[in-house]
Amino acid sequence: DISPIDRVEKDSDYPKGTISIEKDVNKLSTCVKMCQKDKKCVRVVAIPRKGWCILKNKMHTEMVKRPRFISVAVEVVPPSKKKEKKDDGFGMKLDISPPDRIERSSNYPNGTISNNIN
Repeated sequence: DISPIDRVEKDSDYPKGTISIEKDVNKLSTCVKMCQKDKKCVRVVAIPRKGWCILKNKMHTEMVKRPRFISVAVEVVPPSKKKEKKDDGFGMKLDISPPDRIERSSNYPNGTISNNIN
């Protein structure tokens, strides 16, 4: 699972700072878990169509728009200090392939986005 403290960005790549490229990865959560196990890893970039997971260190450069790439900034929290997960819209599994519409902090003029479902 991806924790609410992790930040998911659609259509984004962060060049440079590659620790490793893992292939045949079929879940975004698996990619994040691999990063959490590596002390140098601060971000993952997934290429779902290829099944690639790229682990990144803090030396990565600024974000570059790349269609169908997904980036997750990973904060490693020791298991004993993990906070209760809240459903902030990403409380569900993000193990979707290919990812459809992952958006965060989006602005929809003349519209309202709400977590309240009647």
